[in-house]
Amino acid sequence: MSLAGRSLMGLERGLLSAKAPHSPPRRPHRQKLPADSYTVKLSHFCQDLFLTLNISYAIFPVAATNKKARKIMERIVKFMLKELFNGQIATLRERGTPEQIVALFTNQRDSVVARMLKIWAKKYPTETLDSLASKGIYLGIPVIPRTHRTTYGLASMVERKMKKHNDYIDPAEFTDMVETPDKPYYIFDVEDGRSTRDKSPDDIRKVFKKQKRFGLTIAETMAFTIHADVLSRHNVWVVGSRIGKDSFWGVPLVYLNDGRPRIHWGFLDISFWGLRSPS
Repeated sequence: MSLAGRSLMGLERGLLSAKAPHSPPRRPHRQKLPADSYTVKLSHFCQDLFLTLNISYAIFPVAATNKKARKIMERIVKFMLKELFNGQIATLRERGTPEQIVALFTNQRDSVVARMLKIWAKKYPTETLDSLASKGIYLGIPVIPRTHRTTYGLASMVERKMKKHNDYIDPAEFTDMVETPDKPYYIFDVEDGRSTRDKSPDDIRKVFKKQKRFGLTIAETMAFTIHADVLSRHNVWVVGSRIGKDSFWGVPLVYLNDGRPRIHWGFLDISFWGLRSPS
């Protein structure tokens, strides 16, 4: 038996057999435990331990020797994803997002967590959340569409070491090339664009076509730079949007200027060193 399997069995026994000190005689029907009960505290301890270890999703469900242990571990994994979700909500509040918009996200929590769990288990079962982030992969990112906040408002939420965005590009010049929801939504399985480094927007579109992926719009890119520290690693193309109302002569890009995030643009057939396009 592997070390992981042995640890699991020990944890399983502890969770299933632990009793509070000086507990009353066992009753035939299970009682609802108070919030500060010993069992709840034990559960919180296990969740904290899981967060500290940052173990991959695959270890617990696969190594579990019975259904009860598997359910316990999957519950802890869901707890991790809920904490990730709650952290994103906290970031939105810190950046001045109106509570009406925040509420539209919080109402989606269960479905978002379920979707992230499915992606994690199916595509990245041997990865931890930290290892995914180190590879530029994010299970889910909340997006505020421009129907609910202007480009100026979204840009003002982008910060880098306390320096805020301060560009003045006419929002009417942005045109999205893909259809997106009108209400706040999540994008899933987002990559930071490492396969598109130093490529022009025209070449990036060919790469995405082969990968069966889509470039992010200006609102989605703003969301990505808010919740992932991508600008500390590289500047980004916004190949899901265009500059120009009719001719679409340029592609937006987000970059750091003296440490301050800014929006500019480039031509479709021109590449800049270090730029990548998230998808």
